[in-house]
Amino acid sequence: MQINKDYESTINLRDLLFHILYRWRSILIVAIICSLALFAYQYFTIKATHDEGKQTKEERQLQLDIQNYQDELESNRGKIRFYTQLLQKQNNYRDKSIYIQLNPQSMWIATNNYLVITDQSVIDALPQGYTHDPADDILAAYTAPLSGADDDKLKAAFGTEETEYISELVDTLTDAIQNTITVTVKGPTKESVQNGMALLNSQIESLAKGKAQEIKPHKLSLVSESVFLGADLDLPKKQEDLAKSIDEGQKYLKEARQKLDELENRTMAKEAGKGFKKMAATGFILGVLLMVGFYILSYLFNNRLKHGSILTDHYNLSIFGEFNKNKSLHNGKGLDKLIAKWEVGEKIVDDDIIYSKITSLIEEQGESKELLLLSTLLEEKLLSVQNELSVRLPRKTILIKGAFLLNRDAVAEATKADAVVLVEEKNTSCLKDIDSMAETLIIGKVNVIGAIIL
Repeated sequence: MQINKDYESTINLRDLLFHILYRWRSILIVAIICSLALFAYQYFTIKATHDEGKQTKEERQLQLDIQNYQDELESNRGKIRFYTQLLQKQNNYRDKSIYIQLNPQSMWIATNNYLVITDQSVIDALPQGYTHDPADDILAAYTAPLSGADDDKLKAAFGTEETEYISELVDTLTDAIQNTITVTVKGPTKESVQNGMALLNSQIESLAKGKAQEIKPHKLSLVSESVFLGADLDLPKKQEDLAKSIDEGQKYLKEARQKLDELENRTMAKEAGKGFKKMAATGFILGVLLMVGFYILSYLFNNRLKHGSILTDHYNLSIFGEFNKNKSLHNGKGLDKLIAKWEVGEKIVDDDIIYSKITSLIEEQGESKELLLLSTLLEEKLLSVQNELSVRLPRKTILIKGAFLLNRDAVAEATKADAVVLVEEKNTSCLKDIDSMAETLIIGKVNVIGAIIL
């Protein structure tokens, strides 16, 4: 037996993990205590603020959130109203407008051209300083010939019950240079444009005798009239824009309704308790981290025998047998049993098998009549091993000496013994005490043949 001076302690992460897991009770208790402590701190902090007649920052923020929530609700309701009305208007226009339903490549068009004639008497009657052509004022009276038309006449002429969109079928163009008025009527049939143009003619004649004549005396002469099949190059774009606008309106309406549903399903009252819940959850997490950190440090800095290989690496000792440290947990109940099963799986070996191995290895070391079980532990820890080996090795005398550093006779007994087997316990035996014992045994030239790990 010799001490390896170059020995370095390695950290077994798996062993560290289970070192922490087996202490789940204390971790849970501290986590709950921290959770309750931070919850109480939050409660009394808020109570003190309320006693001063003030609101906490969270409550002020909650009020602001509620106001923003109400504003967002109203905004989305307003969007729904807007898009609903817009879609109703657009759908009504699409369904009832004669013009928008026309075939842009094949429609009937009626055109009348009128000439405004002003003689010299009109020019002579102009007031002094009048600088522009009097025909300009006259033409302005003809720009909206349907404005004074009777609804019943409009319905009869254009064959529709809806007069709202009839103005789209009529186009009036005035030319101040040529003193002309061009009136165009569009429609799905020849008859419809002829009827529409007949009504327009009567309206223009009425203007020529009334309002337009009052502006300046003149004569209105029909120069040409025609009815033909033609095309409207602007209509396809208008039809496409209308369809696109309806699709976008439906999309925005759907989005606004979905957003409103989301907002209405939110319960702002539930959010008021978030402060307490968050503080309690924070306390719980801090408690877990605190205890896990404590156990990591305790594992790193404790000077205990963590696993049997330390005796092999540090003291060049053969390990005759290593008992399952978590066997009691593995055969126990609840979470401890689950953790133990996770750690060792099916690797738990029966004590009889381990003792058989120990017996075999001891017998291989020679025919010594006396075997001393030596340990830094108390002797009661060694009794079970002594009893088992006494039964299995009847020709040997099995002695025990515990508390080596406190037992003055232990060195003498170890020196006289034919063979010595060290017995130590994982997570209990102190490496510092084992070092002291090992130095004493080396000085006394004790025959240490191996070790048993409990």
